[in-house]
Amino acid sequence: MIRPRRGDLVVAAVCAVVVVLVTADVLAGGLLTYLDEAISDQLPSSDDAPTWTHVVGLLGNAGVGGAAVLAAAIATMHALLRWWPGVMAFGQLVGSGLVVLVLKYAVGREGPTPDVAPDGYPGYYPSGHTATATVAIAVVVFLLSALLSRGPGSVSRARRRGLLAGAVGGIVVGASTVLGGYHWLSDVISALAIAAAFLVVGFGMAETYVEGARPRTASRDR
Repeated sequence: MIRPRRGDLVVAAVCAVVVVLVTADVLAGGLLTYLDEAISDQLPSSDDAPTWTHVVGLLGNAGVGGAAVLAAAIATMHALLRWWPGVMAFGQLVGSGLVVLVLKYAVGREGPTPDVAPDGYPGYYPSGHTATATVAIAVVVFLLSALLSRGPGSVSRARRRGLLAGAVGGIVVGASTVLGGYHWLSDVISALAIAAAFLVVGFGMAETYVEGARPRTASRDR
């Protein structure tokens, strides 16, 4: 059984602490809440937001992100003849999505603009678009990198590239949701922390599994 590495669990624990602290601040109306409101007062409503914020925001759409991850996972599984790409991709996308959904219902936060939310929308905290974009971009880059550059150390390199791509993509999408008046800054911070926890642990487990399986494969080939 593949277990998460200790270092990865430490990073995930730090991310979890960040989420807990931000959530507590949001519920209590603390310092971050005042910062959220100060930033929001300087920004336009979602109706008046720049066009690019709407376009970039599509990267965090669950349908778009899910389709991209599904395509990358299927291609990687087919090329490598292994199940682990699909299991990893599914676990990270669904796991992070469930955490975001639970927090949305638990906190039930209103958005920064007076726009009416869709019926049944559970809340704006944390930002689902930011979490989805971060995980989807990171997983797609990770899988494609692992597929295109095989051999010793390839998964480790894919991990670094995936984490970097996910961080950049998540920050850009998160910024677009704040600048577009769709989310508070603290919504984005929490979403990035949730995504980071799943990505670090998931990529680490994939690296341990693949690198650990190589010597046995090589010995059978002999």
